[in-house]
Amino acid sequence: MPVTNIVPSDTQGVIKKGQEIYESRKSEFEPAMNGRYITIEVNSGESFVGDTREEAVAAARVRYPRVILYVRRIGA
Repeated sequence: MPVTNIVPSDTQGVIKKGQEIYESRKSEFEPAMNGRYITIEVNSGESFVGDTREEAVAAARVRYPRVILYVRRIGA
């Protein structure tokens, strides 16, 4: 599914869009990065991976300091 230019302003919208983006790009992350964490900025589709949740979020916050982000464990 291609990334559409939707800007969810609510948490549930971010979760839904984040799941869609993750599923469409799953093969990029699994199984090679299983156990690590991914943060996705849902408007751009840009993703950030870290060994911990904190690392993945911190990397995303550099570029997107004020938006709601989608975060999940890869392979979970």
